[in-house]
Amino acid sequence: MTSRVSRTNKRSGDADGVEDLHARLSVRPVTDDKELSGRFAASYVTQLKVVMWRTNLQFWRSPIYIRAKFLECCSCALFVGLSYVGVNHSIAGATEAFSSIFMLLLIAVAMINQLHVFAYDSRELFEVREAASNTFHWSALLLCHTVMETAWSSICEFLCYICYYWPGQFSGRASHAGYFFLIYVVMFPMYFVSYGTWILYFSPDVPSASMINSNLFAAMLLFCGILQPRNKMPGFWRRFMYNVSPFTYVVQSLVAPLVHGKKVICSKNEFKVMEIGRASCRERVSSPV
Repeated sequence: MTSRVSRTNKRSGDADGVEDLHARLSVRPVTDDKELSGRFAASYVTQLKVVMWRTNLQFWRSPIYIRAKFLECCSCALFVGLSYVGVNHSIAGATEAFSSIFMLLLIAVAMINQLHVFAYDSRELFEVREAASNTFHWSALLLCHTVMETAWSSICEFLCYICYYWPGQFSGRASHAGYFFLIYVVMFPMYFVSYGTWILYFSPDVPSASMINSNLFAAMLLFCGILQPRNKMPGFWRRFMYNVSPFTYVVQSLVAPLVHGKKVICSKNEFKVMEIGRASCRERVSSPV
């Protein structure tokens, strides 16, 4: 009976119409409502709002992580600040401004490593739970975590600013202290937090992210002009790596308010003692000071 019905349908030409109907229905959305036919139940803006609130609660309910960030920043910045108390106007004092900024930038390495450990748990939870159920897009988690991490890091950098800038007795004018505040407290956290989350999200695990971060961070510090002045670098490093390193511009922005307009007064041990003889003044000062 079934075989006769099948043969009859094929002879009548209805089979082609049924196959065509199946092909059209398989690609047709269940409903014309965009909210119901999309991949996610909520719009992207709603996803950002909900995930932002959830990430905020995650930070607030992690006091150990927050305390560790504050303790690390305050202790390291205070160590650097007390190591350069009352930087004077000598040549050595101008050099100390560069070396102190170098030590201050190293605090960001530890903060990035802390970030990796904390953010990796959120990424793992998303991969196991939210990604399979299409709760929200992965970029929403990335953006929200970056924003919240930047906000808390800016508070930490503000404490670093207090512990470092004022013990060094640098200029208190708004054009100097305010500019340093803008670069170090407001803009610098945006850079190293986004850089740290970028590394974490393309790394398979936390140890790999820490290794990649250490190598890239060291490369940026090596070619920013502090450890080796630009004019003493080999040709390729001077023309390419020095200009490519982001820390070149960070260091310039942070050192400028420390030394700009500051009179250099040589100390006694920085004067060159020359013997009086028949040599001319030009010959006496020809050797480097």
